[in-house]
Amino acid sequence: MVKVDIPAEGNAPLILVLFGLPLTTVRLFIINFIISKTVNHLYNLNKNPNTMKCIFLTILSMVTFVFNSLSQGKIIKETDHIIEYRGWVLNSNVALPAIRFNMFKEEPADNKSVGSIEYFNSAGAGISFNFGKIKVTSIKPFATKEEDENEGDLETRFTNYIGFSLGVLFSQNNNDGITRSIFAPTIGVQVLDFQLGLGLELGTLSPEYRRAFVTIAYSIPISKLTNWGGLVLTNPKSPKHAGTKVQGNLF
Repeated sequence: MVKVDIPAEGNAPLILVLFGLPLTTVRLFIINFIISKTVNHLYNLNKNPNTMKCIFLTILSMVTFVFNSLSQGKIIKETDHIIEYRGWVLNSNVALPAIRFNMFKEEPADNKSVGSIEYFNSAGAGISFNFGKIKVTSIKPFATKEEDENEGDLETRFTNYIGFSLGVLFSQNNNDGITRSIFAPTIGVQVLDFQLGLGLELGTLSPEYRRAFVTIAYSIPISKLTNWGGLVLTNPKSPKHAGTKVQGNLF
């Protein structure tokens, strides 16, 4: 760490202050800045006429946060056969929307509601970047040399803390002789196995509703149902297991 003496009068340049701080503090500063910008963009979605620009900046902020954290693989538990650490994975998911909130184009005269709710009206699928606990179990003791490989003996399990998802909802149903098709791309935030998302309906839509809607879904990683469906993006930071290649493993 480089020590920086800040003058008693006046303020030192921000870049010098950051260089004098531990790397973890700098990362927290960057993450807090990104989160504040993201919240600001989300708040202005309905006020700014250039909505697509706000959506793009919001997604860019999320991606920046992800890549700033990819290198962090803090160890939770480690033995000769088990490593548990925090990191990022790329997941494929099946989504079961529990609630969908559709907004009216114009506020009703009675001022009692701004939209309608539908339950379990579609299914979905997509991909997500998730941060959480990665547990790697090896049949043989983990390799301690870089040239040793035991990738075929690894079993990987992931528990989600938070994630960002892209996907699509779809269904077709017939109600009172009227066929309705649902096809809607969505973006969302995942906490554990639940997902809060925004969608844009491209299928059949009643004239009184907006195409944008909000949905709450139960997101099921395919990796929980099978032995594949995810990609590990973070390696554990541990001198003891320096030769263990977890990053890039499918699970």
